[in-house]
Amino acid sequence: MAGDSNVQLKKNIDKVSYGVAGVLALVLLALPFLLGGSVKKLTEGVNAKTDDLDAKKKKAQNQQVPGVGFTSADLESLWNIRGDDSRPTWFTAPRPAVVRRFSEKPAKDAVHGAPCIVSIELVRDVSLRRPTLRVTGKMSSANAWVDIDSVALSRRVGAGEFEEVPGFAEAGDFVYEDRDVQAGEVYAYRVISHAVPQVVDDKTAILPAGDEVKTSNELATPAPLPHDLAIQISAFSNPSVDVVQWFSGTVYYWNYQTGKKERAPRPAPGVPGMGRDYEFGEAVEGGARYRVLRVRPEDEEVQVEDRLLRSKEPFKRDKTQGQRETEGWSPVTQDCEPASTGAAAATPAVEPGGAASGGARAGAASPTVDGGAPLPPPPDGGATSGAARRRGGRGFGD
Repeated sequence: MAGDSNVQLKKNIDKVSYGVAGVLALVLLALPFLLGGSVKKLTEGVNAKTDDLDAKKKKAQNQQVPGVGFTSADLESLWNIRGDDSRPTWFTAPRPAVVRRFSEKPAKDAVHGAPCIVSIELVRDVSLRRPTLRVTGKMSSANAWVDIDSVALSRRVGAGEFEEVPGFAEAGDFVYEDRDVQAGEVYAYRVISHAVPQVVDDKTAILPAGDEVKTSNELATPAPLPHDLAIQISAFSNPSVDVVQWFSGTVYYWNYQTGKKERAPRPAPGVPGMGRDYEFGEAVEGGARYRVLRVRPEDEEVQVEDRLLRSKEPFKRDKTQGQRETEGWSPVTQDCEPASTGAAAATPAVEPGGAASGGARAGAASPTVDGGAPLPPPPDGGATSGAARRRGGRGFGD
C-alpha cells in the first residue's frame, strides 16, 4: 500500500511540473506579441541616437582648428623652453586651446623698411667749373633678414614727372653725383629699393607680401640751381652818337678759385661803360673766363663768351637775367629714422661761406617735414663710411 501511494504522488508531481512548464512556455511565446510596440520604439530611439553621435563625430574629425597666429618671435621664445629628445616640449595655445608640438625652429620674420634720401648738396668743383648735385641715400636701419637686391634712383626736374636715372646701379647706401643738371632748375630725388628674404638656418625668412619693394621720401633742392653769371643792364650807348658801343650795369659771377660770388670791376676812368672785348672773371687759358663779344643797343642785348665752357650767351635788358642767383645754398637734409623727440625735418644746414657747397643764402626758405625743427647736417655731407660714390649723367670733363 505504501508503495502504491508513492507512485501515485510522483505521477501527480510530474503532472504539475509539466503544467507549470507549459504555462511558462505559453507566456514566453505570447510576451513579444504583448510588448511588440514598445520594443520597436525603444530600438528606433537607440538607433537614432547612435546615428546622431556618429554624425557629430565625423563633423568634429573633419573640422580644422583655427590658427593661433604665432609670430616668429613667439615661437622663438617657446622654442627656448627646456626639453630634450627623449621628452619633447609641448605648448598650449589659447583661444582655442590646442596642443602643438614644434619639432624644429621656425623661420625668421623678415623686415624691409623704406629707404631714405638723406641729403642733397650743391657742389661747385674747381676741376669741373660748373655746379653739380651730390645726392646721398641710405637703406632703412629697420631692415632685418633681407638682402637689398637693387636700388633705383629717380629724379624730377621742375614740375615734371619722376624719371629713373639711367646708368644708376647700386644695392645699398650710396652717394651719387648728378652732373646732368642745368642752372635755374629745381631738382627732386627719390629712391626705390628691392629686397629678397635671407636664408637663415636653412630656412627662408618670411617677408610679408607687398614688402619686397619700398619707396623713399622725396627730397628737393631748396632753390633753383644757381648760375655762374648774372648781368643786370641799366643803360646802353646811343648808336647814332657813340662810335664805340657800350653798356652799363652790374655783373656778378661765381669765382671757382676763390669759392665765392664776386662783382666784375668797373671800367677804367673815363670809359662810360663796358664794351666789346671787356673781360672779367677768374683766369683761364687765353685770359679771363668771360669776354664781351658784342653790344647791340638797338636790340638791347649783350653777348658774352664763356672761354672755359666754350659757349656764348645773350643777355637782355630785363629784370629776369639780372635777378639770377649766383650764390649757392647749403645742403638740404632729411632725417627718415624715427625721432624720440619731435618730428623729422628737412632743412638746409647752416655753413659759413661754403666754397664747395656754395655758401648759405640769406633769407633762404627752410623746408620742413611735418613742421619739425631744423636738424643739423650729417657728418661729411651725409655720406656714410663705405658708401659707394658714383658719378652720373653728362658733364664737362667726362
